[in-house]
Amino acid sequence: MNRSTQSLDTAAKAWLEVQRTLDRSPKSVYTYAAAFTNLGRFLVRQGIRDVGLVSPGHLTAWQAHLWETGCRAATLQSFTLIIKQWFNWQVAAGRLFQSPAQGLRTPRLTVPGTRCPSPEDMRRLLRSIKGRDRFARRNRAILETAYSTGARLAEMAALNLDSLDIKNRTIRLFGKGQRERIVPLTRTAVLALQAYLQRSRPKFLRDTTGQAALFVGDRSGRKMKAPAFTAVLRKHAAKVGLILTMHDIRRAFATHLLAGGAHPAAVKEMLGHQGYKHLRHYLKLHPEAALNAVRRHRIFG
Repeated sequence: MNRSTQSLDTAAKAWLEVQRTLDRSPKSVYTYAAAFTNLGRFLVRQGIRDVGLVSPGHLTAWQAHLWETGCRAATLQSFTLIIKQWFNWQVAAGRLFQSPAQGLRTPRLTVPGTRCPSPEDMRRLLRSIKGRDRFARRNRAILETAYSTGARLAEMAALNLDSLDIKNRTIRLFGKGQRERIVPLTRTAVLALQAYLQRSRPKFLRDTTGQAALFVGDRSGRKMKAPAFTAVLRKHAAKVGLILTMHDIRRAFATHLLAGGAHPAAVKEMLGHQGYKHLRHYLKLHPEAALNAVRRHRIFG
C-alpha cells in the first residue's frame, strides 16, 4: 500500500515547478495545471486529499466522469497521459511505492474529420485579400507568412522585425521551449512582407517609434496579439466559405510539402518538431505522398 502524507495540491505544484525548469511551453504547463485541477476537484468530492490514498478505481471513475460530462476525446487522452506521468514521477522520487495509474488505459483518438485546406483552398484564401490599403497589405503578409512557414499562432504573434531576413528570404521562429529555427520564405511571402513593411506598417505606427513587433495593429501601432491573427484569418476565410484556424494553415503547409515530394526530415525541421511522431499525422492526410516517393525513387523497379 502506498504511504504518502503529501497533499494532492502540494504534490501537483512541485511537479509543475519541475516542468517549468525544463522549459516547457506556457501552453503545456497550463494543460498540466488544468489536468491536476480537474482530478483534484474530483478526488476531493470522493473524500481523497492525500496522494497515497488514490487508488486505480478512483482514477478509472475520474475518466468516466470526464467522458460523461462531455470532455473532448483529445482532452481526456491528454489529461490521462499527464496524470500517468505525474504518478510515475512520484514513484521515481520515492514518495510512492507503486503508481495507481499503472494500469490506467489511455483513450485512443480517431480524428475522421481533421481539416486540411487543399492547395486550391489556400489559393482562394490568399486571393480573397483585395486592395492595396494598409489592412489588405498587412493581412496578406500575415497569411502568406503563415502558409510559407507553418508557424504556430504563438510564433506568429512573437515575430519581431529582427526575426526577418529579407535578403536571405528567411525568418527566425521560436517554438516550444524557446527552441529556435530558421525557416525559408516563399517568393510571394517575401513580396507581401516587403509591401507591408514599406507601405503599410509605417501608417499603423503613426507617431510611435521603437516598436519591435513585425505585425502591428491599428491602436497606436501596438503589437498584434494572438486573437488578432485569428480574427484576420477568420475574416478572409469566411469570404471564400472556409472555416479555418492558424493550425489548419500549419497543417496545410506540412501536408502540401509532403505531397509535393519534400523530404520528411526537412518538413520536421521547419515545423519545429523534435521527432517524427507528429509528422505521421500529415502523411496520413495525403497517402499519395508515400506512393509518389515510391515512384520517384523506383524502389520496386
